[in-house]
Amino acid sequence: MVPEPLEPGAADRLSGALLPADPRPLPVLPLSPTSPPPPHEPCLPEAPVLLLLSRFSQAEDPAPGLVTERSLRTLLDYLTLARPPGARCARLLARLACNPNCLEALVRARAVPLVRAQLIHGLRPALLPESVEVTRGHGGDWTYTRRNRELGEVLLRNLSVQAESPFGAGALTHFLLSGSPSDKEACAIALPLLCR
Repeated sequence: MVPEPLEPGAADRLSGALLPADPRPLPVLPLSPTSPPPPHEPCLPEAPVLLLLSRFSQAEDPAPGLVTERSLRTLLDYLTLARPPGARCARLLARLACNPNCLEALVRARAVPLVRAQLIHGLRPALLPESVEVTRGHGGDWTYTRRNRELGEVLLRNLSVQAESPFGAGALTHFLLSGSPSDKEACAIALPLLCR
């Protein structure tokens, strides 16, 4: 099917209808690191740090420093103590909980009881001093914080899915059978919370 030719002057009328009457160029928005964030992300001073940590968590095998007990406590403290916390931190923790390569490190770092205590129950464990080795069995001082029950349940559900997968079951079995005493203890604490 061949289109019919336009009558003389019709092209001018059509192009005038498609082009703006003002020939000035449209403004160009700069795409730079200083451009404002999207409207759903508030501009927080910690946003660049959270962005960098979020990028590290997107790797297939995230940076080992991201899944230590100290870093998890810091991220959970940020979620419960900052007003308002950036949503990127919650997404970062959810991404780590969904990654099967992080399951062993998260169990070793005691993420399961920390998430349950701090996000679901609103209890924050005592701080870990830099120079003191962590001693287990000591109750320590617990303080009340703002709860985030929904996020805590999502994180525990994601960790449960990982633990119930064949890979996760093998990793936890390995922890219980041939892990260090600390790994065995962390796994024994996490199992009742993961396998419900």
